[in-house]
Amino acid sequence: MSAAALEIDTITTEMSSLRALALALTHSSSDADDLLQDSLLRAWRFRNSFDPSRGDAKCWMKTIVRNTHANRCASTESQRRSCDGLAIVVAISDSMHSCPEAAALRSEHESEVRAVVHAAIDALPAEQGTAVRMCDIEGLSYAEIARRTGVPMGTVMSRIHRGRRRMEAMLGK
Repeated sequence: MSAAALEIDTITTEMSSLRALALALTHSSSDADDLLQDSLLRAWRFRNSFDPSRGDAKCWMKTIVRNTHANRCASTESQRRSCDGLAIVVAISDSMHSCPEAAALRSEHESEVRAVVHAAIDALPAEQGTAVRMCDIEGLSYAEIARRTGVPMGTVMSRIHRGRRRMEAMLGK
């Protein structure tokens, strides 16, 4: 059996537990399906970064689902309202209990992602970088950013949108 077939088999085998985790995080069947699809695409795209000596594939894929959900929660105000912090804590606790290696993997992965994201934000024009940082890193609402920066909320939204698009282009998304 080839390595690619093994990876596909592993993903297929864990599909139900990944779907259950996505559903626990989102509380919505359609949102869970979207989260699972995005997570599986990420897992497939970064399959070469998986190191079986540091943990099993199930834990790695659950970490991707949790991180994808956390990124979605931080990205927009409407998604932020739908995220249940307690569900995230319970899901993470359940996964950590069954997979102790996940904590170290998650911490290292988050540090690497955080460094890349901060570098991309720093590369943006100052006004866009500030708006993106306040929204996506600090978790402020558009209204709060507008109040703090003294610009209209529409301007804040435009800066964030343009900044995110530039970041996507920089990061090759």
